[in-house]
Amino acid sequence: MNMEEQKINENMLEKPSQTRKTLEMVCIALLGMILFAKLLFPEAVAELTMTFGVMDFDELIVENIFIRTLVQFIMGYFVYFFYICAACRIRYMNRIESIIVIGVILLQVVLNYGGINTLYNLVVDVSLLTLPLLFTIVRKTISVKHFYSTIIAYLAHNCSQVVSMSVRNIGDLIYPTFCSTFIIMIDAHIVQVLLYLYYTEKPITKIVCEEKES
Repeated sequence: MNMEEQKINENMLEKPSQTRKTLEMVCIALLGMILFAKLLFPEAVAELTMTFGVMDFDELIVENIFIRTLVQFIMGYFVYFFYICAACRIRYMNRIESIIVIGVILLQVVLNYGGINTLYNLVVDVSLLTLPLLFTIVRKTISVKHFYSTIIAYLAHNCSQVVSMSVRNIGDLIYPTFCSTFIIMIDAHIVQVLLYLYYTEKPITKIVCEEKES
């Protein structure tokens, strides 16, 4: 590899792609606007979660066990995908990792239907802490950085949810249905996407550079 190729590779490692940088700015702007709206207009934001369309969809989910299970799977996979990819510093999960995550989500759905809340919460916490470390060990990429990113992702996941529901006590202003809770916590989900964008930039470019060198 000549000096010119080395400089290009170093620039790729140091500078995030423009698209990713734009996505980060959009997420930050959306996060700021949502928190601003919650701080100044909590009642108006809460009312958005109780419109007829939202309530009708909530009623459909409650009455149809297939749709409710499907929605829980989709939302659960969404959360785990961005969380685990951020913690493991990977762009996407492989097939085996996805199957394991789906199995964990299935267990959570069963526990949720059974009303076993204590065990449900335990499974969520244990899986969030152990799955990223397990996947990095299997990938043979485990390092101190992965331990730190897992802890940061876990704290960000929990703290963002608490803050999202606590701003101006907005959690007390909504009827706690599936859709209303998801809408009111959209800022917490944006935090997860931001972590994903931040932690997966450099590993991706490193892989690209290594492939070019080979």
